[in-house]
Amino acid sequence: MDASKILSLAIELELKTSECYEKLSLFAADEPLKEELQKLAKEEIVHANLLKTGRNMGALESEVFGRSYIPQEEIEDDLARIGRLIDSITAGTITLPDALREIHDMEIGFEQVHLQTLLEIRDPAFQKLFRALSTQDGEHRRRLETIMQSL
Repeated sequence: MDASKILSLAIELELKTSECYEKLSLFAADEPLKEELQKLAKEEIVHANLLKTGRNMGALESEVFGRSYIPQEEIEDDLARIGRLIDSITAGTITLPDALREIHDMEIGFEQVHLQTLLEIRDPAFQKLFRALSTQDGEHRRRLETIMQSL
């Protein structure tokens, strides 16, 4: 599996997660909750852009990435899961609290993906990037826990 494909899937996952937060914000009656969900959506876009930078740098420098630690199928499964959640939100077949619990559970998995890293990273700057992404996903999880407690 080439690093570019793994990173492209991870980028797609970040963008789908952003879309999910954006859709959730449309159902939030409480303005602070709506704003928090929109902020999370924007942060996922930032994550996608950071991964794009990594993918582009890897294309320029072939020694940046080594083997993949996460199977492609695992990321594809995550994409399918977030897609199903988006479909449920759009169709109105899931409540806001249930959707928040579902995305919270997904964020735990996303945090682990970045913690383990997607790929063997030989460049120290990129190692810092993936640690930062993991920290940010952990923060998303904690913020979602606060939101769920307030409902």
